[in-house]
Formats: sequence, structure tokens, C-alpha cells
Amino acid sequence: MGFDDKRALSGLNFADFHVTDTDLAGRTAKLAEGDPGAGSCQVAFEVADSSSATVHAVASDMNNETACQLAQQVAPMVEAKLPR
Repeated sequence: MGFDDKRALSGLNFADFHVTDTDLAGRTAKLAEGDPGAGSCQVAFEVADSSSATVHAVASDMNNETACQLAQQVAPMVEAKLPR
């Protein structure tokens, strides 16, 4: 889990990921899946206009789908602890 208090969601670099726009509890978010076979995925979401948070998961089976499921399970728990 990472929190960037100086970089908005739009300022994050997802160059090595396949990115899908999504929503997390009403917040603008992105689901970023690693290269096939990387077993990595992250859910990044807006905290405020100039800050963002990211939940990154890595699956031991090197399956991106598994990693994305993990990140999507944890992200709502993290989001619930952050200010609105």
C-alpha cells in the first residue's frame, strides 16, 4: 500500500501496466494490471485533488487475475480508512 500526498491519480505513471478506469466507493480509480505472467496488479485511487493511494498485489502463482482479485479485495478496506 502506498500513499502519495503530493501526486494526484492523474499524475501516477502506469507505463508498464494495462489500465482500466474504475470507481472505488465513489472515488475515481484505476485498475492497473501488469504484463501477462507478471502476477501483479494495483488499484490506485484518488484521495484528494492532489493526493492518491495505491494498493499493489503480487500473486505467487504469477497470475495477474489472482493479483487483481487480491488488490480489489484490499483496496476497499484501505479506502474506508482515508479522509473524504
